[in-house]
Amino acid sequence: MVQLKAVIVSLLIFITGFLAGIGSLAAYRYYNPSPLMFLRNPGRAMELFTQKLDLTGQQKTAVERIVRETQKDLGSVRDEMRPKIKTRLNQAQQAISALLNGDQKEKFNELVQTQKERMKKMEERREKWLENK
Repeated sequence: MVQLKAVIVSLLIFITGFLAGIGSLAAYRYYNPSPLMFLRNPGRAMELFTQKLDLTGQQKTAVERIVRETQKDLGSVRDEMRPKIKTRLNQAQQAISALLNGDQKEKFNELVQTQKERMKKMEERREKWLENK
């Protein structure tokens, strides 16, 4: 029982650290833009390219095309990977759940459901952002 609590606490600490890391990385990327940021934000990348590179009209057109194509290709790669990631996460959740007693399973399922709701909200914001581009 003590080991199980330790595993659950460790898992929660890991998840909290992971989420904090994501937030820190997002802030770092915002304040330290990379020319390769078009992977996430093509509009901001084009602003950076325009400000820093003094592109000619022809270069700007070519770079915009490359950015759009790359973003489209990367979107396809992400879409291909999502089912694999989801499957692996479900396997991990089932394995953890198998270790828990009834009360623990209920609490664990609540934690999983909360996380799924957060991820759904993030996906909705992403879809909305993509629509407004």
